[in-house]
Amino acid sequence: MENLYRQAREQAEKMQRTVQRLVNDIRALERKISIFDKIAFSSEHDCRRKEQQVQELIEQNERLEKLMWKE
Repeated sequence: MENLYRQAREQAEKMQRTVQRLVNDIRALERKISIFDKIAFSSEHDCRRKEQQVQELIEQNERLEKLMWKE
């Protein structure tokens, strides 16, 4: 009986360590997801800003070309 109790206790402790390790892994993954979300948001913002800059340059180029052809 003592042997079964000891085995059950060891198994329970092993399972508890596994649970704790998985909880730690989940927390680490949640932190990574949060970082990736921030990076994605920042990248999207930068991309929109670059697209706007490109559009402004295209418009500026078109105005300059019109001025060149008028002369």
